[in-house]
This record gives sequence, structure tokens and C-alpha cells, in this order.
Amino acid sequence: ASPMWRTYFNLRAGKPDAEPFLEAAARLGVPAGRSVFVGDDPFADMLGASRAGMRTIQVATYRRPLIQPTHAADAAVRSLTEVPDVAERLMERHGGVHGL
Repeated sequence: ASPMWRTYFNLRAGKPDAEPFLEAAARLGVPAGRSVFVGDDPFADMLGASRAGMRTIQVATYRRPLIQPTHAADAAVRSLTEVPDVAERLMERHGGVHGL
């Protein structure tokens, strides 16, 4: 198993707590506030990454076609192919962000 996978199970808290996101950013050597997290779950992914100070992109899937307004992402895409362009726009708006 990769170190990232093992780390998730060694944490005290899981999603949507900020801890897994902060740990992932730390292991990658990237400040959470300069990161973009891509996920599909509006609660566990978007809320959790936001709590860690990350920018968020939600990928709409057949299981989660709409963003829940209470946990809205910074951006939404329908396909992973859209992520690089959307992340670049987020980077420009927020002064340089690294993908996570």
C-alpha cells in the first residue's frame, strides 16, 4: 500500500474533518492553503477540504450529479478532463495553488 493510503487509516479523524486533508498536503510538501482538492462528495470531500483551507473542485457523477448548497465547492466539473483548466483559473484567482 502507498504511504498516503496507510496514513489515512492512522489518523484520529476521517473525512470531513480537516486532518486527512492537512496530512495529505503535509506529506506532499504543499501548504493546504495553496492546494486544490478534487472529489465527488459534497460533504466528505468538499467540506473536509474547505475546512483544511484548500480550494475545491467537485466532479459531478451519476451518484452525485448536483452540488449541495450547504457544502458548495469553489468550482464544479462534469468530467476530469475539465479539471486542469478549472484548477488553473482557481490558481490565478488565489495566487498560485498546487493540485492535490
